[in-house]
Amino acid sequence: YVPSFTSSILLSLSSASPNTSPAKMWQSKPVLVLLLLAATTAATSGKPLLTKITKGAASTALYTAPLSAGRPLVLDLSAPAITTPCSGQTTTVTLSANSTDGSNPLSPVSFAATATCAAAPSGAVGVAGLARSSASFPAQVASTQKVANSFALCLPSDGRTGFSGNGVGAAIFGGGPFFLAPPADRPSITTLLSDGVPLRQPFAGNPGYFVTATNGIAIDGTRVAVSGSGALVVGLSTTIPYAQLRSDVYRPFITAFDRAMGSSAKVAAVKPFELCYDSSKLAPTRFGYLVPNVWT
Repeated sequence: YVPSFTSSILLSLSSASPNTSPAKMWQSKPVLVLLLLAATTAATSGKPLLTKITKGAASTALYTAPLSAGRPLVLDLSAPAITTPCSGQTTTVTLSANSTDGSNPLSPVSFAATATCAAAPSGAVGVAGLARSSASFPAQVASTQKVANSFALCLPSDGRTGFSGNGVGAAIFGGGPFFLAPPADRPSITTLLSDGVPLRQPFAGNPGYFVTATNGIAIDGTRVAVSGSGALVVGLSTTIPYAQLRSDVYRPFITAFDRAMGSSAKVAAVKPFELCYDSSKLAPTRFGYLVPNVWT
């Protein structure tokens, strides 16, 4: 599920004609959004697995997790299987992560998984496919660890670490509970995830997942006025650095976001972006920069 857009993935939004089919929505007009992303099926039993997520260089901007003996696998929402360079069609690989209680990593866990033979993306040793498939990484974790076929991603917005950056995220495979980090009183966010917008499979020809915002979009509690008809679809991907919106939604959205942001941090736009802000003038939080919340 995708709850309201509330955590630490830095995406951009692009537009498409209101009458354009979802399979033709890939015209880039980006802005910045913060997002917590999760997808889930029915829970079983056992302990979920936890791993950190890092974001690669600007040339690739791929999200990776150290799942192969500490070596990175690219996390791909659209890929149906685990892949790695090998000969033949499939091979068996040993993958590893930490078990978790939703608050802390507990102990290292290694397990065998079936991988499809394919070339690895630059800077990685393979791909952890997250699409709905019996060969996907979440499905194989569920089968070997006796946990739910589910995952939650908190994606980092940049490749930097420390106070000035937001360079490390987290992935949990196998269900909740999920807790916020200190210094808060560590409330569970499992309920927030369960009340989210359904995360669906990609349209034909387009990578990633999508959500249908049946209740519209609101920025800091103020609904964005949209005049077009048809499903309000938001396309998501971990391998393409843009989310997608219809053009009749994109324009009022960035207008409302710009109004909510104010002008104190605004700087001259750099293509392909229409709105740009000086991050040094934005207050950091544990969810990323303090910017208007976007809700569906």
